[in-house]
Amino acid sequence: MHTTSFTIRPATCADAPFIAQGVLTAIGWNMFDPATATHYQQSLAELTPICRRTDTLYSWRNTLIAECGTPCADMPEHHAPSPASPCTLSDDTLHPSDAHPADRRAGILVSYDGGLYHSMRRLTFSLLPSFSGVSVEDMADETTAGEYYMDSLCVWPQYRGHALGRQLLEAAIARARSMRLTPTLLVDPDNAPAKRLYASLGFQPAGQVVAFGHLYERRVVPAQSSRQGTAQAATRVEASGQAGHAAPGQRPTLACPEA
Repeated sequence: MHTTSFTIRPATCADAPFIAQGVLTAIGWNMFDPATATHYQQSLAELTPICRRTDTLYSWRNTLIAECGTPCADMPEHHAPSPASPCTLSDDTLHPSDAHPADRRAGILVSYDGGLYHSMRRLTFSLLPSFSGVSVEDMADETTAGEYYMDSLCVWPQYRGHALGRQLLEAAIARARSMRLTPTLLVDPDNAPAKRLYASLGFQPAGQVVAFGHLYERRVVPAQSSRQGTAQAATRVEASGQAGHAAPGQRPTLACPEA
């Protein structure tokens, strides 16, 4: 890997298969593990149409993409996301049409207005066959109105070490402030590297949340800290750390692998 120039851009519907892969990776799936390969493909097939919609948690509209400045010719073929394409709108569901250009994508961050979380969660999980018959109404909300929630962060393994996770988070913090919302995420109490990264960006402890049966620590960026971080993001591109391991808002697998 020689390319170290990256940009952060809003996702398009064409990125839906890549977003689905990123979300699955963020919650712990290994797409190359033979023991779970069938379940992974099933989950990917379920999640990709959800990423093409505009009204779900994992919508392309809620996603930022980290992208190489030049085509990444050295990207291993088996790492390349499924071909995606421009889309057309029909009944709020988006469908592919043409082939995607040479892939330059390196990571994702899914984030959104916390005031929309409850309704988007209800719809998202109602559309997943793996959650058929499972009610999420009684589960605690991971975020709420007034917050900008950073849900799923993933950097492809071969691009880690370029601070892409940090750059994605900085871009999301800037977006949160433009919307006058408080940047918020959840982190596993045992994930020390992620906690260090979040602290360096101004995230501070703000209680705990039980999400999908697992205890997480809430972290928020107070207004003063986020203003400082946004100013730094405008003038700095860092190249250190392995931010891609962080997985805010981690959830159970969509099609549970066998034990």
